[in-house]
Amino acid sequence: MDTISYGIANKTKDAESSLRNQTLFSGVEGNFINVKERIDNLERYLEGLSLRANQLIVHDAVNIMKAHAKLNSIAKTLKYNMKNMMFDDLLDVSGIDTEKSKGYIHNSEKGSLITTEECVIETTTEELESIPSKLILIANVKVTPVSSDENLIPKMTSNTTPSGEAFASNTNQGEKGNVSAYEAFDRDSETRWGGNTLTGPNPSWIGYRFPNPTLVDKYIVEGSSVADSYHIEDWEFQGSMDGINYTTLHSVSDATFIKQERKNYTFLNKEFYLYYRILIKKAVDMTIPSLTGIEMMGAITNENADRINYYISRDNGETWIGISPEELFIFDDKIHPKEKKLKLKIELPVNVELQDYSLTWI
Repeated sequence: MDTISYGIANKTKDAESSLRNQTLFSGVEGNFINVKERIDNLERYLEGLSLRANQLIVHDAVNIMKAHAKLNSIAKTLKYNMKNMMFDDLLDVSGIDTEKSKGYIHNSEKGSLITTEECVIETTTEELESIPSKLILIANVKVTPVSSDENLIPKMTSNTTPSGEAFASNTNQGEKGNVSAYEAFDRDSETRWGGNTLTGPNPSWIGYRFPNPTLVDKYIVEGSSVADSYHIEDWEFQGSMDGINYTTLHSVSDATFIKQERKNYTFLNKEFYLYYRILIKKAVDMTIPSLTGIEMMGAITNENADRINYYISRDNGETWIGISPEELFIFDDKIHPKEKKLKLKIELPVNVELQDYSLTWI
């Protein structure tokens, strides 16, 4: 903590100089008409000094704990303590009070706790040498997006409205009936997109660019509304971040459709992409492919992410006090029992992964 001490000393020197030269001025008379004004101004200086010192403590302590967490993730170190600090990478559950914790499974290989329901994690007791007065918590929590059957693409009214962009291998032909890419995303079974010919050097594709990187792990294809000869048979569902370099996520061969038939496809995908497209390799008549509709589904933001609560206790879990990660918490000795038995409790919703946590106190 030498860095913290050095920073506080410099701030103290500046505050003392300001107090001497501005508040009291030369001698002891200062610029104030009475002693009360001098004292009030002095208190304001000291409050500001205390605030700056606390900010330094938070900044340095957070950086130190994050550095240790990074080293631990590489070294695969089990739970350990330093002077007034404690780190737990959750490679085992020795730091978890399993009798008072519930709703999780332990991933020993990765070192994490994954919630399976409304979850409570309570740590074992840390026996301290002295009563803690201030404390900082770091908790690395990963919120897993939840799968949804909702179509992530809005009802498109042009290639670029209302949002994102519908694109195809023949987009350069302009927006016109039965050619425009957006007609595969307009949620209208009476319209369709028709691609360019599959004979020759140019492939045929149709896709959608999301406004933000999105995880898609399911899609629906609706066959042509014109004739069976336009149905697609072989294709690859692909994702890309730049619209140039694509990764194949799912492949289909020898598919058969009847007019306007909808087919659902699900695949494993953990990556977020901006661009998704269907790269068509074969159609029934080997010339012009056509699709009536395309929908894409996948992960959406976990609305439970805000329901993560943290509590600290210094009396062995008899009294719990709400705290926030990466913020300096100051115990109130008037209302918080003064003991040396430190415990942490975390309440987590489903589909959340606690990767590690650390505490430091003074």
